[in-house]
Amino acid sequence: GIHGDEPAGVETLLQFLETRQYERYTDRWELTVVPCINPSGWVRNTRENAAGVDLNRKFKTAAPPTEVEWMQSLFELPYDLDLELHEDIDSPGYYLYQKEAPPLIDLGRQITGAVSGIMPINRASEIEEMPAENGVLSRLSDPDEMEWWPMALYAVSQGCPKVYTLETGTDFPMETRTRAHLKAIEVAFDRL
Repeated sequence: GIHGDEPAGVETLLQFLETRQYERYTDRWELTVVPCINPSGWVRNTRENAAGVDLNRKFKTAAPPTEVEWMQSLFELPYDLDLELHEDIDSPGYYLYQKEAPPLIDLGRQITGAVSGIMPINRASEIEEMPAENGVLSRLSDPDEMEWWPMALYAVSQGCPKVYTLETGTDFPMETRTRAHLKAIEVAFDRL
């Protein structure tokens, strides 16, 4: 819910909470679930917040917007895993960005493998001008290489060892997009 025009993430997490799917993980995981970081954008169906700011470009800013400051405060706690649910209007299928440190497992490929039964995987060799393999893009090894940071790179900078930005294609029905994201969450929690 950081981009208001990407509703499947919010819908997925609301379903995850309302149907109590989280209960099967609480014996192994302490969960922090934030369905909507950008409520004004979500209500208006815009990428930006009410002030016209793309919040996911402000995690390296000296004076970030309040929503970003709040999320940064959450990352003061140590996290083992960060899953961020997004959508891509231009993608013909599911894909994800992964940052694993150390890269002991290949959870990204496990996620796309499981999701492929629900939604096609974007198998382009380049996605968002970055090399991709079977729907998996690897993050930059050094967050300082970027002028601005999305929340995922902020999570990396705060020591989170496993960060995944999950992207559905928006050409699919909402139910398919939420099922795909729910499957990704399930795989991540079950395989780590």
